[in-house]
Amino acid sequence: MDEPFNPGDVEDYLEKASLSPWVPLPESACRKYFDFAEVEPGDVHVDLGSGDGRVNFYAYDYAGVEKSTGIDIDTTILKVAQDRLAKRHPQPKNLEFIEADLLDENNPVWEKVQEANIITMFFVEEALAKFRPLLERKLIGKKCRILTAGYAMPTWNPYLFEVVRGTTIYLYKWGYDDDEEMDFPFFDENILQSRPESLDNNPLENDQFKDYTIIDHTLEPKTREELMEEDRAYWEEEDDLENDTADSSDKQLEEESNGGPSSDENDDEELEADILLSALSADEFEQHRRDAGGAQGAQRYTPPSKSIE
Repeated sequence: MDEPFNPGDVEDYLEKASLSPWVPLPESACRKYFDFAEVEPGDVHVDLGSGDGRVNFYAYDYAGVEKSTGIDIDTTILKVAQDRLAKRHPQPKNLEFIEADLLDENNPVWEKVQEANIITMFFVEEALAKFRPLLERKLIGKKCRILTAGYAMPTWNPYLFEVVRGTTIYLYKWGYDDDEEMDFPFFDENILQSRPESLDNNPLENDQFKDYTIIDHTLEPKTREELMEEDRAYWEEEDDLENDTADSSDKQLEEESNGGPSSDENDDEELEADILLSALSADEFEQHRRDAGGAQGAQRYTPPSKSIE
């Protein structure tokens, strides 16, 4: 039996691991990573905080990258990825998993990151805020596509973003400032962090903000759990609407097959009959009862042709 996992300095380990606990990414979100990245022949991929390696396996098996490296500090979850890799035959030469502390700027694993032109990560905002300055220093002069899931990279402007089953995928094109398609700044020096009152009317007619990318940061960002709950509520509402429509159609078909009016129409006729009966005198009602075939006939009352003023 293997020795139990013991990272040494437990408190230090827990502090690092709790910075952004690993959460499995849905396959649809993995696919969106590489749809956004537009993988080209020879592309090298690195996943920061790779967990069980699912993003790396998808990148290598389906996305067509030349090489994929997963980096994580958690030995236990990393072993899951390594065991899965060990079962491959023949062994992939360009798929690997490395245990490393990415917050250590001097860790040699950063050389792997610098080699990549596709970098993916699924971290909470606090972790992204810590990794951002490291990436900015390590990637000087490089050109790569950086993708985050769940949360946007602080102070960076995404080139694209899309919500996939409750998880937002962001694409950042690092070093593409000379690209003709990059018609906005990568960094957010020109992004307004609060909403001026002058924007409440029509910001498009305000020359003061003509050259600005305006993003309203005054609203509280939604958590992953809130987004997932909204997603569930949306689909539950869609299912209820579909069921109601199906029930209504079945009821209409049944009425048409029976050749009779709906129960609502019967109720309306009975109500009208009650109103007309109450307006008849005792002699008129008795005469109607006899004409309608006795007491039972009166219960199946058809409104008389006379009008009630």
